[in-house]
Amino acid sequence: MSCAITWSSRSRSRKSSSGLNKNLPLARVSLRMDSSQESRWLDGAVDVTRSRCFIPGKPSDEVADYVPGGGHGTRVGGVCLYHDEVPKADLHQAPFWLQNARILDENNHLPEGLFPAKVLEQIVSFYLGETGTRLYQHSIAATRACRTSRMSIWACTIDRISHRRGVLFIQSAGNLVGRSAVNAPGIADHLENGTIYPNYLYESSSRIANPAQSLQALTVGSVSADYFENGSVQSISPSGRPSAFSRSGFGLWKSIKPEVVEIGGDYAKDASSPPSLTFPPEVCPEMLRSTLGGGPAHARDAVGTSFSAPKISHIAGHLAALLPDESPLLYRALIVNSARWPQWAEEANVSERPEITRSIGYGIPNLARASENSEDRITLITEGVCEAHAGEGCIFGIPIPANLRRPGEDHEVRIDVTLSYSAEPRRTRKSRRGYLGVWLDWVASKKEETFESFRARALKDFDREDTGGGNFEWTLGKKRTGDGQTPGVTRQNGTVQKDWVYARSFELPEVLGIAVHAHKGWCLDGSETAKFTVVASIEILGAGVKVYQEIKNAVEVEAGRVQTQNVLGSLF
Repeated sequence: MSCAITWSSRSRSRKSSSGLNKNLPLARVSLRMDSSQESRWLDGAVDVTRSRCFIPGKPSDEVADYVPGGGHGTRVGGVCLYHDEVPKADLHQAPFWLQNARILDENNHLPEGLFPAKVLEQIVSFYLGETGTRLYQHSIAATRACRTSRMSIWACTIDRISHRRGVLFIQSAGNLVGRSAVNAPGIADHLENGTIYPNYLYESSSRIANPAQSLQALTVGSVSADYFENGSVQSISPSGRPSAFSRSGFGLWKSIKPEVVEIGGDYAKDASSPPSLTFPPEVCPEMLRSTLGGGPAHARDAVGTSFSAPKISHIAGHLAALLPDESPLLYRALIVNSARWPQWAEEANVSERPEITRSIGYGIPNLARASENSEDRITLITEGVCEAHAGEGCIFGIPIPANLRRPGEDHEVRIDVTLSYSAEPRRTRKSRRGYLGVWLDWVASKKEETFESFRARALKDFDREDTGGGNFEWTLGKKRTGDGQTPGVTRQNGTVQKDWVYARSFELPEVLGIAVHAHKGWCLDGSETAKFTVVASIEILGAGVKVYQEIKNAVEVEAGRVQTQNVLGSLF
C-alpha cells in the first residue's frame, strides 16, 4: 500500500425512511486472514486490479509501500478500514473497497517532477471514471505553515475538483517536526526556548500546512489518547487534548481549520534540557504495518495527523456505503454535524474558546451520531443537493411538537446545524468573497419566534439581519448578528459551517427556521451557483424524553402541508 487511498462502496443499498432503526445494516464483506498474504488485513479490501503508481518515470504497477519502518500508505489504509483497532479474529469485515494510488517515493516524500495539483487531477479522473470513487484520503502535506496571502495552486485544485467533480478530500492538517527545519521551529525548539505546550501550537509557524487550507476539503487534526507517564518520561499533551505535533488554524480568511480531529497519538518528553522526544507504544495508535523490510504486521510505533485523518475517512466510507446515492457534501455535513467538543473544551472559560476552536475545530466526530438516530436524538437532512445563485436563498423549517415546548416541560436541548457547500474558486483573489463565485451563510430562528416572522425577516434583506433580542446564544455565531459566545470566531468563513446551542425546551419556536443565504463572490453576472446541503439535529439531554418519533411524525405532517418552503426530512 502507498499513501493516497481512495474508495467506493461495495454495495448500493438505498437509505431507509421507515422510522427508528438504531442498527441499520452497513455494506460489508467478510475477509479471512491468511498468513501467506503480505498484508492479510488489506487483502480482499483493496481493488488490486486498479492499484496504480502515479510517480513520473516509474512503472504504473509499482504500487508497493516502500517507506521504511512499516510504511505509510499501509498504515493509512488500515486505519481507513478499521479505525482504531486492528482486528484480532480470524474472520473480519471490511466496510468498503480501498483504491491504492501511489504518489510518495520510498523516502515518504513527493518526488521531484511530481506536481501535486496535476497528479490529483489524474487520480480523480482515473478513479472517478473507472469506479465512481468520490472520497479521497489525502494524508500528504507540506512541512511548513501554509501562506495566507492567497490560496495555493495545490489547495485551489482540491477546491476546484471538489466542486466540479462532486468529490470530497479528507485532508491531514500537517505535523510539527521534533527538531527544527529552516524557518519552521520544531517541538523541542519551542520547549527549549520556553514556549510551553499548548502555547506553541498557536504560533504562526504552527499553522496548518499546505494544502490543508483548502476550503472544500475536510481538514483533520489530531488529539492524544490516554496520558502516559513512566518515571521522568511523560506525554506532552494531557488526555484528549490537541496532540503535541498537530498543526492548528485558523485557515485562510479566518476559516475554521482543522474542522475536526481524531486520535493520532502524541509525543513523550523526558526531563533533560533540551528534552528528548520519543513516541513509545503507549502514546501511539495501533495500526497495520508494511512488512517489506521486516517487522511486525501491526504495532503502535507511529504518530501523526496522517493517521488521524483516515479515521474520519472511515466514517465517510460507512456513510458512502449506507447512503450511496447521496452527495459527498452530505457526508461532510453529517461528519461535522456529529462532531462534539470533549468535556474539557465544553467546560472551558469563554476566553479559552478561540484557541480551542483553532486546535480542534468543531470537535471529534462519531460514527453513530453521523449515521443513526436514537430515541432522544433526531438528525434531519435536506432532500438532495440544493443550488443557489447569488441573491437567492432557501428557508427550511423543523416543526417542534407542542408537548416538547410546554412551559412545564423544562428540558435541556442541544441543537446542531451544519451547512456544507461548494462553489467555483478563483485562485488569484485575495479574499474569501473574491475567491468563491458564490458564498453562503445561514441564520436560524430566535427563541419563540413564529416561522412566518422568521421567514419575512430572512427574505427581507439578506445583508441586513435583525440583531435585536431573543437570539439563541450559539457557540460561534455570525459576525453581523453577534449571537456567538466565542470572541473573535465566526462560523461563516468556511464552506462547512457548523454551530450548536444549548437551550431550554420551552424556548423553542413552533417551527425552528433555518435560512441559507447566497451572496455574490467573484461572479458578478449571476451565472455561478453554489451547491449545498443542510443537516440539523435536536437532542434532549439527560431527561429520557423520546424526541425522535415526536419530531419525525411532525415533519411528515408538515411535509405534506407546506408548499412554499422546504421542510427538512428525517435521515432514517
